[in-house]
Amino acid sequence: MRRAVLLVLLALAACGERAVEDTGLSLVARREGDDGYLVWGRTTSPEALELSVEDGDRVLFGPVPLLASEGRFRLDFTIEPTERPTLYLFLSDGDGARQWRVEIPRGQREVRFGPPLPAEPPPPEYLPMSK
Repeated sequence: MRRAVLLVLLALAACGERAVEDTGLSLVARREGDDGYLVWGRTTSPEALELSVEDGDRVLFGPVPLLASEGRFRLDFTIEPTERPTLYLFLSDGDGARQWRVEIPRGQREVRFGPPLPAEPPPPEYLPMSK
């Protein structure tokens, strides 16, 4: 009986992991200071992505192209000040259709989305920087 329960739990975990992998995006958003953020990650999208940050009422940053090198990206940016408790990071493909939405609670230093990434970002000189 225990073995059957373990097999079911493993199967459910595998299904859950598969759903995350199917998004084609893995990222970390880390708060740097009051209004600064560092975002890094990986994408399977063959097109350049576009990133914007909103607070539910207005756009605080972007939209800007998110440049990738071999599917990896990194972007340092500063948002417009807001009193809202939650930010929303939107990433879209070349058509402008929003494909991913990542909630970023302002009280949290770091938010992870998708499959695991290294604890620290790649160095700035490793990847092209979006401006």
